[in-house]
Amino acid sequence: MNKATRNLMGAATVAVIVLVVAVARFSGIAILHGPDADDVLVPMYFDISRSIGEHGLFAGMYDSGLVAGLSYWGSPSFHPLYPLYFNWLGSDSTILDTLDRLKLVFFLHMGIYGVGSYLLGRCLGLRQLLAISVGLVAPFLPAFQSVGVWPPISASLAWLPWILFFQARIYQRGWAPVAAIGLAASVTLLIYAQPAQNLVLAFVGSAIVGAVYSVVVLRQRGWQKAHVHLRPIYASLALAAAVIVVACYPYLSGVMDFHSDSIRWLGDGRDISGKDKLPLSALTAHGLGWKAVFAPFAFAHQYSMVVGNLYLGASIALACLSYPWLFRTRPLMTALLASIAISAIFCFAAFGWLLYLLPIANKVREVNWWSLYVVMLALPVGALCLQRLVSLIRRKQQRQWIWWPEIAAATIVVMALLGVLVSGEFYWQIIPVLLGAALLWWSASRGVAVNKALLSLVVIVSAAVPIVVAKTPSLGQSMIVRGERIEQRHSMATVFAALESPENYRVAVSETLPDFKILGHQLANLGARGIRGDLNPQRRSKFELLYFPKPAVARLYGVRYTVVAAGTEGALAIDDRYALRDDPAALPRLFLAEGGLAVVPSPSASLQAADGAQVDHIYATPRAVERLGVGQTTLGEGKFSARPVAAWHNSAVMLQAMVETSGPALLVLNEDSDGRWYAIVDGDVRPGVAVNGFQTAFALPAAGKHSVIIRRPAGFADYFAGLPVGGQQ
Repeated sequence: MNKATRNLMGAATVAVIVLVVAVARFSGIAILHGPDADDVLVPMYFDISRSIGEHGLFAGMYDSGLVAGLSYWGSPSFHPLYPLYFNWLGSDSTILDTLDRLKLVFFLHMGIYGVGSYLLGRCLGLRQLLAISVGLVAPFLPAFQSVGVWPPISASLAWLPWILFFQARIYQRGWAPVAAIGLAASVTLLIYAQPAQNLVLAFVGSAIVGAVYSVVVLRQRGWQKAHVHLRPIYASLALAAAVIVVACYPYLSGVMDFHSDSIRWLGDGRDISGKDKLPLSALTAHGLGWKAVFAPFAFAHQYSMVVGNLYLGASIALACLSYPWLFRTRPLMTALLASIAISAIFCFAAFGWLLYLLPIANKVREVNWWSLYVVMLALPVGALCLQRLVSLIRRKQQRQWIWWPEIAAATIVVMALLGVLVSGEFYWQIIPVLLGAALLWWSASRGVAVNKALLSLVVIVSAAVPIVVAKTPSLGQSMIVRGERIEQRHSMATVFAALESPENYRVAVSETLPDFKILGHQLANLGARGIRGDLNPQRRSKFELLYFPKPAVARLYGVRYTVVAAGTEGALAIDDRYALRDDPAALPRLFLAEGGLAVVPSPSASLQAADGAQVDHIYATPRAVERLGVGQTTLGEGKFSARPVAAWHNSAVMLQAMVETSGPALLVLNEDSDGRWYAIVDGDVRPGVAVNGFQTAFALPAAGKHSVIIRRPAGFADYFAGLPVGGQQ
């Protein structure tokens, strides 16, 4: 059996066992629980699946139910069409279906992460059995398990070992186009799963590997030989980079545009938005203290700060520390271990100043996030160090260095014991540590076949402690299945049924109500058009304008219905907790404006300054007016007055209407232009243009009767039809 076949069989073995163990271990367990998952992410994924099932593959890229129109075309949270979310199936009929689907998505990515760790270990030189044990253990360590409640984070993290695997192949082979394509595919999948912290880890960690590798090669070979050696490596990496740019630029450019106006951090009485630099206090708030130097040797819950945990197991951690004596002449191993060491330093509050000085790296606010990268890479690398360490001990014994096994075993026990004493958690874990040390000592005096099995047991024993003590909330811990949430959903269904025209107007939930953010998501799940959403991050300009809008702005954006507390004067009673207030002055989804166009640098800022019962103008930037093709002299006279347009077809993805005007006018759609809306006016295709901050306008340049069809990409054919799209400011 050749090596490729053995690797394929090993990968299949890891995948099957991980999936079987995951299903058995987490049966009846709430993987997704807590406010972020239950009340935000699961409802969002349900909305996407429902929209795709009703309207087509690309319909899920925009949600009218949240934040006055939420576009996913440049969302930093995740891309709905990342294939392994299975949103594209459009199969969820209830939110419980979504909860079950996302749990299976997590299991699948556990398998992907395990196979990637196995392949990375094999590429570096691990023996088959030891590599399989690494692949089996990796997804069950607390680092990966800590992100299970966030599907986008666990999905993107699953591709991190694949990225390092393909890079290792390139460093080993030089010109390797197949590995370059594999690297590009892995990075692309990570980006579409979630282009956030894990992308920063991959970029910075890979940059450290590349820099250290190049420096070591230059020192060992001299300039000329190093240049010959490095040139094909850089060519392979350049090929991968080119493919990544082609595959990801359309999405990443939208993400970067979003981040230029996003709220990135709140604290110290201030906020950080856009490209502003995070303060040092933000980088130290979630950093580890000095006690955490023992975190790789002894497991403790207290070292899980937001996400991540440095725990590896005493044997693996000690093996990593021994690298200067084991791999002095191997540039790749030196580079990988340097990347591990530097990333581990980033986890500690005391080194927050270092992160503060480093561009890109300082974008990760929760610094313990770096432990995800450390553990991902340190497990296969540490296992290789352990394999080499045992081999070295065997050779030393033959030269009468008889105390090497005892010294190694004793050091493992001492470091673990110190870790347990410092943390004060799980004193009993010293027992499996003693077992691992005994297995390591025994393996140093056995034959190669026995040695492989014993080292594999050492790795598996290392993972036993966190698996045994892992917090496993029951399925009932998920807020979605609790009585309180079920009762709220029933009430919101009654509210939705009471809405006279939900397709034409928006509904808000009064901020005076408990759980008003959650209720807003529940209404969106029913198909209501909302104005808020408990999302993170959010556009600063949109948040400031619409999260707590002035009455005039709320009417402009079509907020006709507001859910208020039962007993509120003038409100229609829904049940004993909620009532519904109606504002007939709110503008509908589609209306005509025949005057009052004002050209301003920032429409959002102008609207925030607007007072009175109604907004007096349609605000647009100079570029927007230029794209509309209707000058301010034509539409700028007088004040803005809206004329509702009755659409004879009004769905989530398309509107059709006949519009009659007495002169040039703007047809305003109360949806965000980032949804890529376009119109077919009298047979001419026109892209949507942003006005009033987050509404979409189409120009009607002449008087007369006009046939109008307004659409956004929904079905497969819509997207590839070559029609212009909106979203330009």
